[in-house]
Amino acid sequence: MKDSGVKAVVLDIDHDRIEAMGADSQGRLVPIALQDEASELPLCVALDRRRPIAGRQALTLAYQAPLAVCRGFLPLLGTTARWEYQRHTVCAEDALEIVLRQVAARLPRASAVVFVVPSYLSVDQMRRVVRIASLAGIDASALATRPLIVALAGIEGNGSQNIVVDADDWALSFVVVRAQADEIRQTMRAVDRWLGRRIWKEAVIRYVAEWCIRISRRDPRDSPLAYGMLQAQAESLLDAACENKRVFLELQSELWLQALDLSGGDIARACHYLAGMVVQDVRRLERRDARLTDAAVLLSPTAAQLPALASAVYACGEDRPPPTVPAPVRLLGAALAVVTRAQHGASRRVFYTRSVPLCHLPLGEGLA
Repeated sequence: MKDSGVKAVVLDIDHDRIEAMGADSQGRLVPIALQDEASELPLCVALDRRRPIAGRQALTLAYQAPLAVCRGFLPLLGTTARWEYQRHTVCAEDALEIVLRQVAARLPRASAVVFVVPSYLSVDQMRRVVRIASLAGIDASALATRPLIVALAGIEGNGSQNIVVDADDWALSFVVVRAQADEIRQTMRAVDRWLGRRIWKEAVIRYVAEWCIRISRRDPRDSPLAYGMLQAQAESLLDAACENKRVFLELQSELWLQALDLSGGDIARACHYLAGMVVQDVRRLERRDARLTDAAVLLSPTAAQLPALASAVYACGEDRPPPTVPAPVRLLGAALAVVTRAQHGASRRVFYTRSVPLCHLPLGEGLA
């Protein structure tokens, strides 16, 4: 780790990427680049060379030769899953250590590090993340689930009950939290493996492929090169659908080139059947607890990027306020509050898996 003015580091990790955020002694955001100028590093390990590497090169290889990479390993920590290619055989723990060693090499020296993880991980898997991070040279002060951080950043008022919606490529998670006098406590959780971000990406990829077939009778999914280009642009397609913007795509195979000018609204309509499934999940929660009918909804940034999801959740309740997305600075402040609380505790490491102390967010006010 290198010296800098960073006082605390937040590592937000999920199924497909890890993102780093830093804060100085005044609680102000400090950018941390994990690869080139990007704050994110894909959770993808390439096994096609002498020494496995993680990052964008591995992700690019995954589009062309998926058997030569190890990805999607975070939810499989502690299992017997193995990835084999040429001379390499790695398990989920090995792959995570490879990624975290690359992250450790780019992190500034800081007095505290907090991990933010998906809520679908078991407590044992969360402990494995911290233990593997220690082996990689990252000494974590605390760990918290992302829905608790989102709730700490967005909940206003004691006694309120909220539904926090989080998403990554593995699953869409619904976590019900209640704000009490001194803490925010998780009271219910539901995880839908069939509504992860990967499914939404496949929906927009299918929509684009059908347009190509309609226009030129060519399916980009039949060409590894064109399909890889389409997969690499899936995130920008989701963004265009959420913002209702037009998007221009160029797809190229070994034999043809196809240009497309698509409407964000049309892309969003390709995901409406998924939004209907979200409504069914929310209805199931409401049947378990009738008080959730008008509960406010908080969206994590990754869930907010799914087209039609916010409107679908909003439509579920007659008097429900529109879903809100906490600002990045508030999410950083919530994570810093967790770090500060952990530093003042007696334990060397603190795990916030079901509840988190309700405390003031140190936004620009200085860290201890």
